[in-house]
Amino acid sequence: MRYRLYTILAVLMTAGMAGTAPAETPDDMAKRFGAREAVEQASLSPDGNYVALVQPLAGQGGAVYVIDLRGSGQFKPTRILVADGKPERIASCSWASAKRLLCTVFGMVELAIGDIGPVSRVLAIDLDGQNMKMLGTGRGNGRALGYDLFGGSIIDWSTGVDGHVLMTRRYVPEETVGSRAAQTKDGLGVDDVDSATLRSVPMERPRPDADGYLSDGRGAVRVMTVRTSDAAGYVRGRQRHLFRSKAGGPWQALSESDETGNGFEPHHVDFDGDLAYGLKRINGRVAAFSKSLDGKATENCCLPTRKSMWMASSLLAAITERSASPMSSTSVKYFISIRPWRNWPTRWRKHCPTCR
Repeated sequence: MRYRLYTILAVLMTAGMAGTAPAETPDDMAKRFGAREAVEQASLSPDGNYVALVQPLAGQGGAVYVIDLRGSGQFKPTRILVADGKPERIASCSWASAKRLLCTVFGMVELAIGDIGPVSRVLAIDLDGQNMKMLGTGRGNGRALGYDLFGGSIIDWSTGVDGHVLMTRRYVPEETVGSRAAQTKDGLGVDDVDSATLRSVPMERPRPDADGYLSDGRGAVRVMTVRTSDAAGYVRGRQRHLFRSKAGGPWQALSESDETGNGFEPHHVDFDGDLAYGLKRINGRVAAFSKSLDGKATENCCLPTRKSMWMASSLLAAITERSASPMSSTSVKYFISIRPWRNWPTRWRKHCPTCR
């Protein structure tokens, strides 16, 4: 395991040095200041044999490279996906299986009404660059009653079926007049998607008020966030968070939160501990908390309230990376982000068993 981590770090350092420009004059400081990272994102395959790197190209362009780690030290990256940045850009790529990647592509486009809006899509592609497909929502034969700008996001990479992921998707209803095949679903839902065939099975029906979902990392949706609105239909700025027990059943109330950090806002579900980790403001400062999902709503603080929001957010990022990634135990990102927390005093670490 340690050898594989050193190998990955060597690959990243090599990629970084390859993309580093020679020393420049002081007049070029602005150019160097605005330079993009040599490696914007890295992801290790579940079997540990390949690493995928997202690297920048000219302008806002980017490319995905795959490197075989089984060689004798001669790492030769193979380019499998390119975006020119006009407007498509590559945000990230992660592994749905040992041979298949899911990449998020985004961009800013001009809409028919004249506005500029962000658009995202999720692409599935083999590690050799073949068999590329887009994981879009199903369309009927009617006319869409809105824009489908959100391409979805992966909330669970470990569903128990190779190549399958749990994915949030926003459904846009279609005009039903004159068509019996129009798509009538509306809102954000969750589907189990086969990244190879694109076949999907609904896991959570779309809801117009749904704002997000959290999985337990084992293929079950455990937390749902919904927007609240007043009698006139205006969004109030508060969110309700609901949970479902391990045994299933109806949604139950977990907490409420607002955009200022008041109230418990869940960010991650721990399957083994049957807990939700999240943020909550205490005495004017944001701290990381855990809350049980067994119906008792037992709440514990993971970090002292005197610590900053940055530390609390970093803790959640480390926890999420550890469980959400298909190669969590050997993830480079997890390795880098979790290590500093091992220096915590024992009185802190004992409240966060997931970070040990």
